[in-house]
Amino acid sequence: MARVHILIAFSLLMSSAAPARAASRDEKERAAKKACLNGDPVKGVELLTDLYVDSNNPVYLFNQGRCFEQNNLNEEAIVRFREYLRKTPNASAGDRADAEKHIADCEALLAKQRAETIPPASPRVVGIAQPTPAVVVQPQVRPSAGRGMRVAGIATMATGGAALIAGFALNLKHNSMLADLKDDYSGDTADSAQTYKTLSQVGYGAGAACLVGGAALYWLGYRRGNTVVAPTAVAGSAGILVAGGF
Repeated sequence: MARVHILIAFSLLMSSAAPARAASRDEKERAAKKACLNGDPVKGVELLTDLYVDSNNPVYLFNQGRCFEQNNLNEEAIVRFREYLRKTPNASAGDRADAEKHIADCEALLAKQRAETIPPASPRVVGIAQPTPAVVVQPQVRPSAGRGMRVAGIATMATGGAALIAGFALNLKHNSMLADLKDDYSGDTADSAQTYKTLSQVGYGAGAACLVGGAALYWLGYRRGNTVVAPTAVAGSAGILVAGGF
């Protein structure tokens, strides 16, 4: 009889978990769509990535491409559309044609953007040498460059702050126990006080290390997100353009 009750309870638990998962998926899909339409492709693609990892459904790869395309990040969009086609070899002809059309649209926009970066040729005057204008390829800056390191830095600094607070609290406990020992000495209390002192020192050390490490991670992420590397071409020479904040 007890086994029957256990099976019934387990089935009820599983039946209630399925609608909860569906509700969570619907909420993530809504939040991703809203982020993409509001010009926040980083958040939208992150949510769509979570949905793809949870379900392994290639449709979320296609939606990532649409999110990038809606925000004029055409190179990233092409990568996601092509990944969608690779993951769906048995897709219908209509679905494949739709993805390939989005790829063609993104490639056309990229070609147009590159053409607009080339300045018009200056009129030439016979007998006067005209300088050859420099051609600079407009770099595509990823909005998410360095973001992961900045998030990790903030999380590490937060952990360090928590460790410092814990060390301070443990030190207060140690001092309180020392005060008690002056009135009523106890070996167990003395051992506990020493343990609290050791733990507080560990908390201070770990907290300081996390704060320094987190600050370094945040700075490196900020530096990466504000640095652009792009090829340049000038008459008779070529090189690399590096620009950013340090």
